Amino acid sequence: VHFALGQPYLSRKHFYENQRMKSEKLFFVEDERTMKCRKAGHWRDYYDGGQIKSEIQYDANGMRCGFCKRYGVDGAQEWVKDYTKEYSDRIVEFNSKRGNLAIDAEDAARLLGFPEGALPKDRAEVDRIYRRKCAPLHPDK
Repeated sequence: VHFALGQPYLSRKHFYENQRMKSEKLFFVEDERTMKCRKAGHWRDYYDGGQIKSEIQYDANGMRCGFCKRYGVDGAQEWVKDYTKEYSDRIVEFNSKRGNLAIDAEDAARLLGFPEGALPKDRAEVDRIYRRKCAPLHPDK
């Protein structure tokens, strides 16, 4: 693990017994005290021979972007998923709904699954439940 105070990124690398890289991951550190992080940049896994096994790209918000790829031992691409068009379409669709909904706080709490008459304690609780239930822009949803 490589992290320096004052720098917003944390790099984590794992190695095989033969000292070849096993995986490398990059995180954006949101809070240095608690080390709360989100995914960022390129995430790669490697075969023990050194060839790339899989590659995923994350944007500044921790969402998959660009192309995600899996490679065979011989270096041939076995699987590719393009998140650029799908992600852009979801953002446009989601932003087109902005301002068109008129609901109050109690209706919003009920939609998120809170019991009748119970409101969330703080914004962090709303964010946590929203990510769990909704997450309209997340590529895996």
